[in-house]
Amino acid sequence: MRAFEGKNAIVTGANRGLGKAIVKELAAQGCNVWAIYRHESEEFNCFASKLESEHSVFIKSITVDLASEESIKDGYRFISAEKKTIDILINNAGIGHMGLFQMTKTEFIRDLYAVNLFAPMILTQLVLRNMSRQKSGKIINVASTASSEVYEGNSIYGSSKAALVAFTQSLAAETFNNGVTVNAIAPGLINTDMSCVFEGKDPEEPIRHTALGRKIEAKEIADIVINLLSDKMKLINGAVVTINGGHK
Repeated sequence: MRAFEGKNAIVTGANRGLGKAIVKELAAQGCNVWAIYRHESEEFNCFASKLESEHSVFIKSITVDLASEESIKDGYRFISAEKKTIDILINNAGIGHMGLFQMTKTEFIRDLYAVNLFAPMILTQLVLRNMSRQKSGKIINVASTASSEVYEGNSIYGSSKAALVAFTQSLAAETFNNGVTVNAIAPGLINTDMSCVFEGKDPEEPIRHTALGRKIEAKEIADIVINLLSDKMKLINGAVVTINGGHK
């Protein structure tokens, strides 16, 4: 039997990169998915249709502006109206950034924090109402190794992910008695479209500091997410799993 047969998940930032890889692995394990992303994508719709056919699950696309609380609530109302359990929430969507604080516009900082921190908070608060009633649920927030690293240009992005880590750890203590676990993963440089944001002028520079010696593939991280969601991991709560192959 597949690990998540008949379960239902919400994945944000689902149309590309890590989010897309997570959707694929969840579907392969029998999990239905509400896939949240910002702009309608015919390519993702074709991808979702193929998964539905191959794995006998539903993949429902919902366009949401995660910088807008009202848009998040509208998207959740669509999900809630289906009267299904919400077993899994993956807060994956994020805005990458590397740049000097004094050169970055306040408006951009607000938008980055809205997507990287406040969107996961808002969506988690909504989903917890469902999970608390059913006395079960698993939430994974996608942070970053940048949450604990100190280097020039990381003050904005790194601090947003550090706040997400602190939110994860404290919330985990609050929800465990209701049968809900909250964990975070902190990946290093992933081989996705966003990686160029962190590479600067020398794409090899970030790789030199990893024992792995290369970028991480999205599927490799998705596989770890699937393992964290397993019932065998039910005592893992408030954890931050670093995924970078080790520093050097």
